[in-house]
Amino acid sequence: MSTLGYVCDLRAAVGARPVNLIGVGAVITNPRGHVLLGRRAVQGSV
Repeated sequence: MSTLGYVCDLRAAVGARPVNLIGVGAVITNPRGHVLLGRRAVQGSV
């Protein structure tokens, strides 16, 4: 199941009640501020 499908199913079950969803992101820059790597992890991906 995709993350979006999971969230839609979860929303259908809990309605408008608050839900904690966790995510991770990172941006690596050099000393001049140039972005060297941007990455976002999603459940099921590496």
